[in-house]
Amino acid sequence: MKIQSLHPMTIVVLIATMPLAAASLDMFLPALPAMVKEFCTTETSIQVSLSLNIVASAIFGFFSGILSDHFGRRRLFISAMFGFTLATYFCSLATDVVFFTMARTLQGAASGVIFVMVTTILSDVYTGVKKAQVLGIATFLFPVALGVAPFMGEKVYRHFGWPAVFICLAVVLLGVSIILFFTLPETKEKETSSLSFLNIFNDAKTILTKPAFFVNALIPSVFMGAFMAFIAYSPFIYINYFGLEPASYVYYFITPLLFQFIAGIAYQGIVKVLGINKTLWCGIVSAFCALMVMSGIFMGILSSNPFNTMIVMLFYNSAIPFILPTVMAKTFETFPTKAGTVSSLASVIRNMAMAAYIYTAGCVFNQTPFPILGVLSAGIILFIVLSLISLKISKRTSVA
Repeated sequence: MKIQSLHPMTIVVLIATMPLAAASLDMFLPALPAMVKEFCTTETSIQVSLSLNIVASAIFGFFSGILSDHFGRRRLFISAMFGFTLATYFCSLATDVVFFTMARTLQGAASGVIFVMVTTILSDVYTGVKKAQVLGIATFLFPVALGVAPFMGEKVYRHFGWPAVFICLAVVLLGVSIILFFTLPETKEKETSSLSFLNIFNDAKTILTKPAFFVNALIPSVFMGAFMAFIAYSPFIYINYFGLEPASYVYYFITPLLFQFIAGIAYQGIVKVLGINKTLWCGIVSAFCALMVMSGIFMGILSSNPFNTMIVMLFYNSAIPFILPTVMAKTFETFPTKAGTVSSLASVIRNMAMAAYIYTAGCVFNQTPFPILGVLSAGIILFIVLSLISLKISKRTSVA
């Protein structure tokens, strides 16, 4: 039988898995230049581990959501949590870039299941504006963790070396996995339809061909894809190009997260007052401000330095809490009875976009911040265009 509510502590621990999974993406970034030297490899080669991590996340997330619509959420989620813990520990054992990339790919496979299951479970339990608020907490913590993780990782790396970064994360993941094993119930009603390739294909076709789903799934994909491209190359920009020490780098990296944290808190009240569609405009305005600052840098009106680069990310990060939960709530509302499949397809689109952005950034990166800022600009422009289309679709639907 489907569970209509969860214990508050279970919800807290469940939501905590999102930032923990996010932390695995970049907690080791301050040590990345040193790891490149230790593995006797290049920046581009070690960044392959991030791209494969995201691709594996997309593939396994896709199948997990579909399977969960037929067999339930709990078993898949708990298995992924323990698998993620083991893969994280394997990362600490790496002695070369090949082993490290393999371990990171396993990490990605498990994290893909986690991301899909968390949002799907929350979608099972909540509806409407409440769903947007809860997803707002979960999704805004994801990029917050992306910023906080390097700060924590730098402290551990400085005193104990980079393998300790992964060991510490694995210990925390193990504790969370054990708690959820004993407290998380099943939230999905038993599926009555049979599981077959034809059913999967028909469900996917129906969902993907609905404009409301496809547009809303693309919005966080282009925005977070550009964001991940910046994160992937931020240590080489701040440390190698601007000459910052790793400790200084994390402060420039983490400062925009303070604004994101404030924006995330504000979102909880704003979405309740304005509703889902009008709240999206807050994200559009903030993203547009980031675009204006980048334009100033490109035109020479503003100098290219760590401070102005950080200002760009202040506006960019502040937009994230207003974008991700808003469009995710809109996405889930397109097919509420197929939450797992909807989450899977949205995850595939998002993760493949991230991998494509990171790959593109690697192709154009020239040891300066300008190509990466260009990638960010492209992400903002696409986001604004898609958001306007999404709002138009919502208006047309409400009128109908």
